[in-house]
Amino acid sequence: MLLRPDGSSGSVLTITQFSHEWASFLEDNGWDMADGGRGRPSFPADEDAVNAMERFIDRLKENRHVGLYGKSVNGEMKYRERVVAGLKNEYEIEFDPEEIMFTTGGQFGLAAAFNLIEKITPGALIATPSPWYANHDIIASLYHKQGSKLHPVNILDEPGYRITRAALEKSLKSCSYLGAFLFCIPGNPLGNLMHKKDWLEIVPVLEKYDVPIILDEAFAEVVFDKNFEISLLHAAPHLKDRIILLRSGTKALGLSGERLAVQRVPKKYMPHLIEFQSRLVGNCPLIVQAGMSAAMENMSAEKKGAISEYYADNAEYICDEFEKLGIVAQKVRPGGGFYLLADLSKMIGQRMPVESARAYNSERKIIQNDVDIAMALMFGFGQPEKMGVAVVPACSFGVDTKKGWVRVSFSNHRKVLEKIVARLKTVAA
Repeated sequence: MLLRPDGSSGSVLTITQFSHEWASFLEDNGWDMADGGRGRPSFPADEDAVNAMERFIDRLKENRHVGLYGKSVNGEMKYRERVVAGLKNEYEIEFDPEEIMFTTGGQFGLAAAFNLIEKITPGALIATPSPWYANHDIIASLYHKQGSKLHPVNILDEPGYRITRAALEKSLKSCSYLGAFLFCIPGNPLGNLMHKKDWLEIVPVLEKYDVPIILDEAFAEVVFDKNFEISLLHAAPHLKDRIILLRSGTKALGLSGERLAVQRVPKKYMPHLIEFQSRLVGNCPLIVQAGMSAAMENMSAEKKGAISEYYADNAEYICDEFEKLGIVAQKVRPGGGFYLLADLSKMIGQRMPVESARAYNSERKIIQNDVDIAMALMFGFGQPEKMGVAVVPACSFGVDTKKGWVRVSFSNHRKVLEKIVARLKTVAA
């Protein structure tokens, strides 16, 4: 069992939070850490969102006695209407403000969607590409007592890591009880993409199953080929009455930690989400609604292009350097997003740093899997004293832990990426 810095069980945290907590703790205690564990945005925060939030604070300063309690669990109508305007511009189809709900962060939006699936199809599984986003598995499985609620659609052997019709149909043959489809595009951790022609290949399969389709488009603004028609909504707008769309302001829009998120939910599903949100949160903070609605209303190809170009440069740099080191795990470079997988299996069988014992409840002398690799790097494997690297073990995303793969984020500032590369050279040697 892994332990947090205070000695308590690490199982209460997601693996990314666990990694970040240790990296921050070590840094606070004099370590020089190169953090590639989290998707920490380094592109400037969205100007429209920041300006809207500043105006909100200015109004509060002008009259501190005016109550700012929201009128609707979904969010204020004026903000929902702004989101609808932005969605129409992006997807070129009509939406209804009554279908919009602001949530306190993307993870809560996911929890609400997964709760819906369990309500309408108790015990059902959610078909989704594998490797998958770690928090999809963690949150969805809160509603499943028999292990993971996710049913894998293997894409590691598919061209471009796309979701092909053959892979989807093969997976569904072994799915005992389907409750929903879940797609994360661009993907996390692979950075894989789907464009209109790719979606059209699998639309006939999706049409056979009358279940919700969850689209997690948290990285929709980060597409390196700048063809931003990556959504199923672009290819098959006739499926929108089954599509739950999640958008986030915490990654590409540079507002991590501020819990900006919004989702579009078909009216037939909305009562379940209202019930969930009302009981656990109530009204989403108005400042969140102001910021996220401004970002969505003013989204454009030009804005996406600037964000994408910035992170594309980071991706190209880290991929080039990892290829030189011979530690690339992916056959296909990321097409978007913040992450890629690295192969550090050379570390398996080597000795754990002595310092790493602090993160285990029992002695671990030899590196045996990707979790050990991540902890060894955290505690200075191959580095001078008090110098570490934070990464996330790929088993968190459904990859075999014995592969020795880890996820590395290239979203940070270039100087941090250079530090990560320099320290991994000793691993690759």
